[in-house]
Amino acid sequence: MADGLVAALARCQAAFPPIVKSHTNPAFKGSQYADVADVLAAVRPVLAAEGIVVSQFTELTDEGNLLLTTALRYGDDILHSRFPLSVDGLTAQQVGSLLTYHRRYQLCALLGVHPVGDDDDGNLAATAPARSFDVQAKKAAQDAPPDDWETRPLATMTFTELRGVANKVGHAFSGGSKAELIRQLDPLLQARTGAEPFDLVGAEPIPAKPDDHAAPFTPTTFDEDLRAKSPSARQSIRNSMREDG
Repeated sequence: MADGLVAALARCQAAFPPIVKSHTNPAFKGSQYADVADVLAAVRPVLAAEGIVVSQFTELTDEGNLLLTTALRYGDDILHSRFPLSVDGLTAQQVGSLLTYHRRYQLCALLGVHPVGDDDDGNLAATAPARSFDVQAKKAAQDAPPDDWETRPLATMTFTELRGVANKVGHAFSGGSKAELIRQLDPLLQARTGAEPFDLVGAEPIPAKPDDHAAPFTPTTFDEDLRAKSPSARQSIRNSMREDG
């Protein structure tokens, strides 16, 4: 082990077999890919023959961030890569899928290997239109509501579309969630179109609540209530009032 991790890894890179893509991705035109198990099956025997141990694990920082670490150990030498993962709002299954995805790419990057065949991610990056970060273009997109904004349920719109509607009706949105913006816009659109309010899932109009004060109410005076009682009851009430007085 006197030659160190770098020299041992160099010998491994010369001996790694091709990493074959054995899986099909139906979400991307049936493209082939190699999962993390394919990568490990190809590289682990070569690494083990050189005495290199590969490990991958997650850790939670004091700030609450999740880090994925891939490490190569050769005696006292360690080469590692750490990658922060954004898992807010994800289910356990989604977190597991995200970990598997990043384990594969982080391991390949650290070892300097790549599955054989075309790189779909590279092709996507090369053919995708350049994203514009022009401030004026971004503002114009936010200022434009969807074409059917006057008849479409607010809850089916994106946050950007809702901001466009707010601009169209002259509503100054100061910030908050999508649900909050919908609550602010809903009465404005009702006044504009005369339509009944929609609930936050945009399904059916919310029925109007019955007016609790629609029925006439006639107050009953104390004297009227007293006259409705029997003579003996009326006398008993008068006697108690005299005693209280």
